[in-house]
Amino acid sequence: MKKCLFGLTLSSILLIAACGDENSNDAEAFNDDNFKESLEAGTFTSIKKEDIDFTETSGDMTITINSIEVADFDYNEEYYGYYDGPNEATAVILDLSIENTSDEDLFIHPDRSTITTNTGNQMEASLNFTDTTFINDDFFANVTKNGKVYFLTERIEDDIESVRWIMNGVTNDARQEVGEKIDVEIDL
Repeated sequence: MKKCLFGLTLSSILLIAACGDENSNDAEAFNDDNFKESLEAGTFTSIKKEDIDFTETSGDMTITINSIEVADFDYNEEYYGYYDGPNEATAVILDLSIENTSDEDLFIHPDRSTITTNTGNQMEASLNFTDTTFINDDFFANVTKNGKVYFLTERIEDDIESVRWIMNGVTNDARQEVGEKIDVEIDL
């Protein structure tokens, strides 16, 4: 009986060790739950930040850009390969306040917006870093949401001096556009 118990215990240990070795360096082994509990994916190092108070409207939505930041981003080694792209990047970060001034529920998508830079780069919003406040596109009547939208691309060595931000306009429950497209130029 002791031999059987010892053999079963040893087999279990070897099986667990083999599974651990198989996934230890595999970046795809991260699932969403592990990712949220893991150490941060990397380090943002600010290059420049401008506090601005730029407000634009789209229908009954008031969109305020509180600040814009350009930062270098270096992934921690354990995340290499988890995200598509290089191990280092340049990030443009918009800190936003968006208010629905209507008595109706409205929809807008900062998490699906795009920026272009004076350096000739075009970047889509990154769902991996953007605040979850903006990943859900619904803005119920008379609410304000605050958060940051992150745009990442391969490392840009040139100085980013201006950013153009493009976002589709506000829609209603029927997904009909009820506000103008946002298309603004921001100087840094």
